[in-house]
Formats: sequence, structure tokens, C-alpha cells
Amino acid sequence: GGKGEIRKVRVVKKRIPAGINHGQIMTYRGEGECGKNGGPNGDLVIMVNVKNHPLFVRKNNFDLYFDVPISFVTAALGGEIWVPTLTDPISFKIPECTQSGTMFKIKGKGVKMLNKDAYGDIYFTVIVQVPSRLSRDQKAQLERFESSLSPSQDEKQRKFKEYTGK
Repeated sequence: GGKGEIRKVRVVKKRIPAGINHGQIMTYRGEGECGKNGGPNGDLVIMVNVKNHPLFVRKNNFDLYFDVPISFVTAALGGEIWVPTLTDPISFKIPECTQSGTMFKIKGKGVKMLNKDAYGDIYFTVIVQVPSRLSRDQKAQLERFESSLSPSQDEKQRKFKEYTGK
């Protein structure tokens, strides 16, 4: 009364190409279940599920976005930071007077494009970190620094104060 089939699980190793996207389907002809009454094997269909990365956010399939925390001193004076990539961190020069929220681009360090010899880009936004605790001396130094600034050194803050009248 059998159907001539034996149920068994087999492991099939398949290479997933670099640059494949979440939800894409890969079909391997003739590698599925055996056909009925001696017919040809069916197809093996794989739906790809790409896990989220803890740092990188993938957009436009090939570009990577993320935030990089930097110190106030690095933002004000400029300096070298290390930016993570999919392979190794790379050195990047932050220009002086960089504002928090400024986005930078590194060409060709994103995700490999599927079936092409090209890569997406990395876009990172610098976020200026404010220390969570300051000593009395540090507070005094910052107050002296703020009192030394002229209105022309912070155009946005000056315009905002004009709007609020404060």
C-alpha cells in the first residue's frame, strides 16, 4: 500500500552569492523531491533571510548607514577616527568645526552588488557626545570657553535667540 517514497531529510549545501537581499528566492532545478511515477525531480526553492546587523543598517540594497560617536574636542578641532567597514576599520579625517549630525560618505565600502564587481557606499553620521559627568574645574573651563565666543561664531544659535527673544 506504499507510494514508493521514503521520507528522509538531507542536507544540501548551496553557495549564497554576496549581495543577495532579504526575501530573494533562489531556485535549484532538479534538486527537490523526486517526481511521481518516475517523473523528474522537483526544484529546491530557498528564500533568503538576511539578519539585521547590530551596527550597520542596509539601505538601497548596497549602502550601509550608521552613527559614529565622537568627542566635542574632535568635532571642534578635527581629528582622525576609525570607521568600521565590513572588512577592516579605516581611518577617516574629521574636519574641524564639524557639527553633530553631519553625514559623511565612504565610496565603495558597502555591500557587494549581486552578480557585479561593484560595491555600495558607507554613510555615517557623527554624533557629538557630551560627557555624562564633569568636574568643577572642567565646568569652569567650559564656562570660560563659552564666554569667549562671539555671536558670529555660532550663526544658528544667534538666529534662534533672535527668534525667541532670549
